[in-house]
Amino acid sequence: MKGLFKIRGASTADYVGITSSGLCLIHCIATPFIFVATASAHAEMSDSPWWWRGFDLFFLLISFTAVYHASRHAHSTFVKVGLYTSFVLLCIVIAIHSFHVVHLDHAWVYLPAALLIGFHVLNRVQCGIAGH
Repeated sequence: MKGLFKIRGASTADYVGITSSGLCLIHCIATPFIFVATASAHAEMSDSPWWWRGFDLFFLLISFTAVYHASRHAHSTFVKVGLYTSFVLLCIVIAIHSFHVVHLDHAWVYLPAALLIGFHVLNRVQCGIAGH
């Protein structure tokens, strides 16, 4: 994966980050609908299956890689801090939700995922202006 990001620098990292964060957001939005739809078939299932929660870890790994590579090429400290802050917030919200530390509405995961998309787009725009 390192070679993929090295080919085009921040551009590829931002596109991967936008795609990964977008898919993460779709995953988070779809979760309640999928499990409400299957609730009648599996009344005893109170939580999502392990393989579905595994997507959280998959998206976090892809997102971290994209944040790391995109921030290396970012021209703005604001964007660098925003990328890492959004990622850390996403990790915290997912951990709280997954480990049931406190009751946290599932919708809270949307904010850091959307912020992550926004900072990748902003970085892409700034890199485009700077000629990268």
